[in-house]
Amino acid sequence: MKHTLLFTAFIFLFFQCALAQNYILDNTFGSGGKVITSFGSADSNMASMSLQADGKILTCGSYYDGLVNQIALSRYNIDGSLDNSFGTNGKVLTPIGTNLENEHNTVRVLNNGKILVSGTNGTSSSYDFAIVQYNSNGSLDLTFGNNGVVLSDFNNEHNISTLEIQTDNKIVIGGSILIPSSNNNSNFAIARYNIDGSKDTSFGINGLVSINIGTVSNNLTVSDDYVDALKIQSDGKIIASGLTSLNNGGDFGMVRLNTDGSIDSSFGINGRVITDFGSIEEANAIQILSDGKIILSGIYYYNSDTNEKVVIAKYNSNGTLDATYGTSGKVITDFGNSSPVDFAFSSQIQTDGKLLIIGYVKNATADAFIAIYNIDGTLDTSLNSSGFLFIDFGVNEDAVTSVFQTDGKLLLGGATYNGSIANFMLLRLEIDNLSTKSFENNKFYISPNPFTDSITISTKDINLSLATIELYDISGRKISNFTTENTNNFTFSINSNLSKGNYFLKITDQQTTQTFKLIKE
Repeated sequence: MKHTLLFTAFIFLFFQCALAQNYILDNTFGSGGKVITSFGSADSNMASMSLQADGKILTCGSYYDGLVNQIALSRYNIDGSLDNSFGTNGKVLTPIGTNLENEHNTVRVLNNGKILVSGTNGTSSSYDFAIVQYNSNGSLDLTFGNNGVVLSDFNNEHNISTLEIQTDNKIVIGGSILIPSSNNNSNFAIARYNIDGSKDTSFGINGLVSINIGTVSNNLTVSDDYVDALKIQSDGKIIASGLTSLNNGGDFGMVRLNTDGSIDSSFGINGRVITDFGSIEEANAIQILSDGKIILSGIYYYNSDTNEKVVIAKYNSNGTLDATYGTSGKVITDFGNSSPVDFAFSSQIQTDGKLLIIGYVKNATADAFIAIYNIDGTLDTSLNSSGFLFIDFGVNEDAVTSVFQTDGKLLLGGATYNGSIANFMLLRLEIDNLSTKSFENNKFYISPNPFTDSITISTKDINLSLATIELYDISGRKISNFTTENTNNFTFSINSNLSKGNYFLKITDQQTTQTFKLIKE
């Protein structure tokens, strides 16, 4: 996926709470809240992101010039600048494989500060699991595996999609493994490694668990199964989710393993859970809630890839669907864009318990999107009066990975396309406290809100002629500039053709910038 991000204005992305909070681009991060990073003249596609204990940001993905596939790894300071103490000017490229592109890299940080990246070692004839460990400065950790690299061949073709770290620093990876004896179908593949990169032979068979999901009634029926996401519960049990397919169909597939890799028979049916939304579905993200319940989110593939939707399922801790969520535990969302193709890749749980979904939609161009769901599975309509927001800069952009910082700021990662190559893209959002009533603070009083055809700005001691006053729509497009006289009280008229909905008034004086959410009735 190749995407581009171009914007010049202060853009509001969505609301967290109906009357109190909004996320806005953090202008202290990068350039106006965004960071774009190129690794060279070829495509750089971000796939994963992680935070270090010191707050520095690690991102990884792939850099593929058509000849050699390389892991692309970068580290940023808290302000979004590249960390020049890492690799070369904040960036590291590591060749993995020979001539095949790898799009499923995952980055995680160990307690000792070392950095792990998973990927697929692709050649013209086979695929193997690959794990690379780096020192905190970006150099390869020569004590890990073979000069920093572990390649695992379990006598089949394998693909890694994800990696997680246990509390004891053992490494758990998830992906797929080809089974030639079953018509070359694939199984869920979960493998575990010791801290030095050796296979953990206490897990599964020689460190590997291979699972055929089958059907609800018969797990011996041969299915085609792929892991896309992993989470480790607080008790050490491992949850893996992805796609399980029979006869070219596909459903959410999920399994839970005990700490030794055996199937947890208390979960679902024979340790397996299959969830059908009516078409082909794939679970890309897992959230484990504080009460032990589980939320899977992903993509509903439909009608020859021309009408994808976002799908979510919530489960009780035993793997049964939570009937209090959505419709019998399931939610399907079509965001109604002009070319309805909606892809969900990442999820987070907000501090208020609401579910945040991140991905992209395909309109005239590909647009990143964010959606918020209430605890019952309904869309939180305090976000853009609809529960979702397209982030459209007129070109292609996406968001595929996300993480909350300890201060509550939200990082989104993905790709941007500048017309010729793809580059890494980072955005950082912060919470701005807003209200849907008239505003009064130590500088400004703004009324009425909601408004119809005019807005009045009053100040206590500021000359409004020295301030810049701008009105933006919800997508960040500037609607108007307002010029005032030498006064501290000013009423300006609003175009009668302005559509009803949410808008933002930005006032910049000689000391500060303040932004207010307004509603047009």
